[in-house]
Amino acid sequence: MQDFIQRLAEYPPELVREGWTEYIPPSINQAYIIVKVRNRYTLGPSSKLKKYKKALSKDLKEQWGDLEPLDKTKAYLIHLHFVLEEVETKGWRSHRDHSKPCKTGRWVRKDVGNWLKFPEDIAAKTAGIDDSAHLKAVLEKEKGDTPGMRVRIYLLKGR
Repeated sequence: MQDFIQRLAEYPPELVREGWTEYIPPSINQAYIIVKVRNRYTLGPSSKLKKYKKALSKDLKEQWGDLEPLDKTKAYLIHLHFVLEEVETKGWRSHRDHSKPCKTGRWVRKDVGNWLKFPEDIAAKTAGIDDSAHLKAVLEKEKGDTPGMRVRIYLLKGR
């Protein structure tokens, strides 16, 4: 980890794309459905996932459409910043003294790690690169009044 922090200090990443959308990815459980293909069952995208991908792609194309495609030979960092109405469980504050354990835990069960795949694919495609060019990914969530997701792509210098 220290090596990563030192490299960032030595070669600060350069912001090359930034966009905002009100759409948050569906959970993994809602993203796929079981479908029958040639007499066997497999996972296929749900209608909710298809709608999400279409909406996010449209938002990013509107914001990035006039920009030149990114250089496919460079390395990038993708930063997905999720803004949620709540990040702490509602009952958590009343249990802070831990006299009664809070059954659900402190944080709302929104696992941003599961949300990386879909926005990363769409952002990379819209920016004109393959998502394999994302050598680093940063995910964060915070409470805010307007739920949504900020997508940032940084050029990693010194790579």
